[in-house]
Amino acid sequence: MKKLSILFLFLALQLSLQAGEVTRTGLQQVRPAIPISRGHLYAQIPMRFFFQDQILELAPDLLTGETYWDIQGGLALFYGLNDHVDFALHQIIYQDNHKPGTGYNLPDDLFLRARVANFGSADSPLRYGGMIEVRLPIAEYHNLPLEPFSAGRVGWGFSLLGSRLGDPDDPGAGLNLNANLGLFFHNDHDLVLTTAPDDTLSSAHNSSEFTFGLSATKNLGALGLQAELYGRAFMRKPAGTAYTRENFVYFSPGISYSLPSTIQFHLTSDLRLSGDDDQTRYWHAQAGDLPWKSLPNLPGWRINLGLTVPLIPFPRLGRAARPAAAEEYSRQELEEQLYRQLAGERKRAEEAEESLARIRAERERINAILERLRTTLERSGGQPADSSAAPPAEPAP
Repeated sequence: MKKLSILFLFLALQLSLQAGEVTRTGLQQVRPAIPISRGHLYAQIPMRFFFQDQILELAPDLLTGETYWDIQGGLALFYGLNDHVDFALHQIIYQDNHKPGTGYNLPDDLFLRARVANFGSADSPLRYGGMIEVRLPIAEYHNLPLEPFSAGRVGWGFSLLGSRLGDPDDPGAGLNLNANLGLFFHNDHDLVLTTAPDDTLSSAHNSSEFTFGLSATKNLGALGLQAELYGRAFMRKPAGTAYTRENFVYFSPGISYSLPSTIQFHLTSDLRLSGDDDQTRYWHAQAGDLPWKSLPNLPGWRINLGLTVPLIPFPRLGRAARPAAAEEYSRQELEEQLYRQLAGERKRAEEAEESLARIRAERERINAILERLRTTLERSGGQPADSSAAPPAEPAP
């Protein structure tokens, strides 16, 4: 009952908070090679959950059942430093699942990410970059079933990012394709993963794994569609007592909807395509102390929900809020328009100065010709022409 009360309060808090909108972030596992807009700060509230019933027949007409679950919620902040760099902070606030023993993580681990991207020719639809990630072990419990492996130590990784934009002038429009390939290192050498007093099994090396993914996103105005294919594959597996030692691949379709104030709602579903084999060595398996009898270590499905809202600049709500239409210019568009106007005025001023210089040069040329004529007449003993002098008399016939 205590767990349900805390979960209810947490969900109520999630729904009441004003979080941040990230147009190119959504709930994607695959990160695009396009950073957050410069000077913008966004927050996001991601949530995900899984549950499944296990029914066992103890005897004829005697059934018993148990529900297994995995619930997680957090808060993420995104900030665009410039046109090529952005930062992300993702704190998992609450984590609870069907693990041996009692307890839940409040808070769970903290993730720090830095993305350096948006490189490529301005005329080309291709963009590329990279990202580094650090996991800080704040949670009380680690090595959880139904979750990707976590050692309880500081882990780090890096990824290569690539994107093909449908419209290079407007990265948020059209059909965008993204690809990621990375490595993550768990720093679990000589670490005993269970709390059993007689467990001495540990990893002989630091475990590491490939992270990979492909995604496609399509913007249809207020509605956005996405599809992702992502997974992990161990190069060096953790100790045999790790709950998640399996390589896995998920397919994740999803939608998002944007309000006129640019607040976004996200909904995606994770469908597992591989990773059925349970490779965990259960330390007390001989005593029947298994966390489950018929479920794998990874959820076969998972639902993800999210809410994002811009913090800086904060959206204008109410009547003043208008749909994002062609008549509404962004700050960058206004700056470009002003620059074009100033460039046009400068060009016209330069053309006027050139015309005035040509007139002055022509007048100086005419004055020089007149001066040479005057000098020639004076040298020949003549006089300059005078309009008031009488014409010479004609000779008598």
